Amino acid sequence: MDNPTLLVIACCNGAGKSSFSKALVPEKTTAYDYDKVYLAKYNSLIDFELRDVMAHNLSRKDFENEVEKAIDMRKSFCYETNFNSTPLYWPEKFK
Repeated sequence: MDNPTLLVIACCNGAGKSSFSKALVPEKTTAYDYDKVYLAKYNSLIDFELRDVMAHNLSRKDFENEVEKAIDMRKSFCYETNFNSTPLYWPEKFK
């Protein structure tokens, strides 16, 4: 079995991570796009004052579940980030 790889696409906001990830990501691997997941979660919630916070919490949990699944199944994983907090947490976890 090939060793799974972790690909981190890191750039500042608006730099084109989602656009370029399609060209950078190996076959059979999909880049986890937090912004896309967040938007879907946000739009699925009723409009109330904690909608943004709840959408972020749901998206973060979804990301964590996908990470754990990839690790458990020894599958390659890719995610996009602006490294706004704890930049080495997920790479260390994969390692």
